[in-house]
Amino acid sequence: MSAYLFKPALSGSRVPAVGSVPTQPQDWRNQLSTQQLDPVGGRLKRAFDFAGASIALVLTAPIMLIAAALIRMFLGGPVIVAQKRIGFNGKVFVCYKFRTMVIGGDEICLGNVLRKSSIDELPQLFNVLFGDMSLVGPRAVVPEEIARYGHHARTCLRARPGLTGMWQTTGRNRISYRARVARDLYYARNWSLWLDLVVLIKAIATKCDETA
Repeated sequence: MSAYLFKPALSGSRVPAVGSVPTQPQDWRNQLSTQQLDPVGGRLKRAFDFAGASIALVLTAPIMLIAAALIRMFLGGPVIVAQKRIGFNGKVFVCYKFRTMVIGGDEICLGNVLRKSSIDELPQLFNVLFGDMSLVGPRAVVPEEIARYGHHARTCLRARPGLTGMWQTTGRNRISYRARVARDLYYARNWSLWLDLVVLIKAIATKCDETA
């Protein structure tokens, strides 16, 4: 069933072309709506996100406490890093992650483990609770990156960025940037609660395979 759901986004004939980078870095903002619109999924998706993030935070709290202690012990400095990301309708928000790099930019074994297991992304569950992110959605891109979406930015920014999404469960870094944008477009245009459930199940299964 999940393969059937993802097939339209993976077909070469369905992958939309990604526009070239605008000559003016802020051109993408002209696409955004000035009206008060609801994010993709509306209240149903928000309720699902809030419930799911709340449960996940309770279940992963011991893991996050241990990760925080190890980061403090072996990496020193701050445990959490805050990064700017583009959210719904172009709003900039602060995205939280566990720090995986030592001061100076080098990465050590602990950082590799946190990144490979995605434990470093667990603080983003708070972003979901705050309403800046969703459990499932398009990629949370940095402000400098959204220009690469060209005229597709408006559609992708109709949805809150996701803790996980279709690009992570169908190739992640092995697929082209164009394919990543195509998956974000498909998600924003075809959202359903069932699709969210399928993506979450695939994300968990994929992560279990990677860490096995």
